[in-house]
Amino acid sequence: MYSRDCVIFNTYTHKNRSDMMFSANVDGDRIRLNFLPYPVLARCARVNPTDWHDWISMAFEIKGCD
Repeated sequence: MYSRDCVIFNTYTHKNRSDMMFSANVDGDRIRLNFLPYPVLARCARVNPTDWHDWISMAFEIKGCD
C-alpha cells in the first residue's frame, strides 16, 4: 500500500485494478527482489503480509526512489 499523506493508503494494483501480490523468499537467508511495474508518488509505504510459515517475520527495503 502507499500514501501521499501517511493517513489514507491506496492498494497497489495491477493495471486491471486487481490487488498486486508480491512473492516472498522461501527461507530466511535469500533476498527476494520485487519490482513495481509502474511508479507511484508516495510519502509512506505499508506492507500487509498475507501468509507465513511457522512464525511471521519480515524485512523490506525500497530502492530506486527519487
